[in-house]
Amino acid sequence: MGWLDRHPSGIVIMGVALTASISVGAAVALKPKVAVMVVLVVAGALAVLRRPAVGGYLLVGLVPITSGLRSGFPIPGFRLSEVMIGALSVAILLPASARQSLRWRALDWFLLAYVVVAAGIGAYSLHHDGVALSGSVIGSLFGPLQFLLLYRAVAVSLPLRSQRNIALRLLLLASIPVSLIALAQQLRISGINTFVSNITGSTVFSGYGYGLFARATGPFDHWTPLAGYLLVILLVGISLLLHGVDGVLSRRSMLMIVALDALGLLLSAELSAMVALVLTGLALGLWSGRLKFLIRWGLLVVLLLAASFGSYLQERLNTEFYNSAGTGRSAFVPQTIQFRFNIWTQQYFPAIRAHLLSGYGPVLPNSIVWQYPESQYVTFLMWGGIPLLVVFVAAMWALFARARTMARPEGDDPARWAMARAVALLVAATYLIDSIYPYMTSGGLPQALWVLVGILVATEHEFRAVKPVKPRAVPSVVPALT
Repeated sequence: MGWLDRHPSGIVIMGVALTASISVGAAVALKPKVAVMVVLVVAGALAVLRRPAVGGYLLVGLVPITSGLRSGFPIPGFRLSEVMIGALSVAILLPASARQSLRWRALDWFLLAYVVVAAGIGAYSLHHDGVALSGSVIGSLFGPLQFLLLYRAVAVSLPLRSQRNIALRLLLLASIPVSLIALAQQLRISGINTFVSNITGSTVFSGYGYGLFARATGPFDHWTPLAGYLLVILLVGISLLLHGVDGVLSRRSMLMIVALDALGLLLSAELSAMVALVLTGLALGLWSGRLKFLIRWGLLVVLLLAASFGSYLQERLNTEFYNSAGTGRSAFVPQTIQFRFNIWTQQYFPAIRAHLLSGYGPVLPNSIVWQYPESQYVTFLMWGGIPLLVVFVAAMWALFARARTMARPEGDDPARWAMARAVALLVAATYLIDSIYPYMTSGGLPQALWVLVGILVATEHEFRAVKPVKPRAVPSVVPALT
């Protein structure tokens, strides 16, 4: 039960109704579009206050696929996914009773430390450099907080196994429109790139390189966030299939979603995510003891995709390893890796050495011409130096250790260890792919990953320690012998 059901007071209901009416009335006076959004927010908040699981479903189904939308669409001045996380997590976590909450563990404390260090060092750097505060800068300072709130809100709101199965179903089904948008981009359906550009603010479609080789972005501003998002969905879908999890989707539906998402990943042409999927998928097959099943169906999907889009992948490989005369690059070094190395050595590494322990905060110095660090580790070193990088690595290690512990096949819920093994392998993969792209601070992958972690941790509701009840003394019906 939610807070409203636990407090069935007429005064409370009247107070909630009055507050909601005033909010909607004020919004109507400002702008009809804002009023519509306020009505939806109020209705959602009331539903969550009655049934917290509704908030969990909304976070799972909507946040990952809207994380790539630009700030200001559709809410002026705000990013939709962050608004949903803030509003729904407050409606879930603040009214939660002690019985509904989950105990904080090492992962939670390391995540909180990551949030505090990022905000603290970032604020110090901004003050030291005399950078004026703005809405976007403040949002960047507290951006990591959204992942802690997202994970905790999902974990608290889904105590029942049936609710977690519904959440997993929503997480998988929500990937269908994402992959369909990617397919529409590859088929060059009229207006699709204009639509994506309008909702995401992407500028990649007007670049010279995109005209030479078109890559799908889905509802994101770049193809790499699309690949990161699909990597999470594919690995959890494969894990559920390998562990024979029932109650989420039928095997046929699961295979169709996995095949469609594999196509979306192929159309993103992001090689780092593809390699990560192959390696983690094989490791998952070995871990589950069903490597033959994985290879059989995996080969079928690969053959179908190769027959339909093999030339597309071949073109991607040609552009990646093409070596023109005079470049001095080895034919075995991808051109994007060489480009990143040049950027790091010429611009970022000298700046990092100058502020190794404090960084520069969310605003890069004027010495940086290329405003994209192209690496998660370089991003953290630029933001908060070594302290922020160490805290982040520790938080991810705590997540890996917790997932490994939960991956043991204990109890009667195969979804628990299926999710745990997927999360553990995802963390191991991000340690590698984060070196060439800031996956964990962009849209797509981190939102989907922390939603999955929330569903996984929610299984601990079933393992809560229950105090043994002392048996009451029952008077004997047999007369005492004297």
